Amino acid sequence: MPLKDGTYIIASTLPGNPVLDIYRADNPFNGPIEGVVGFTRQATNNQHQQWVVTTLRRGVYSLKSVIGNAWITAPGVFP
Repeated sequence: MPLKDGTYIIASTLPGNPVLDIYRADNPFNGPIEGVVGFTRQATNNQHQQWVVTTLRRGVYSLKSVIGNAWITAPGVFP
């Protein structure tokens, strides 16, 4: 079943409710460590854990962070 384009919080099945997250989202693009994508617990303000899913072609999607210019895409595929 294909994903519909939209905004998602992407959670894993690991214990502790970790979700796909941008580290230090208060200002994620201030330095070399900020803006690293990883897994963390969901916080009250979870905008840094929201991803816009866009279909690039059948079965291929891009994920863009709601808070800024952070993308996760398939290799060699650009939105």
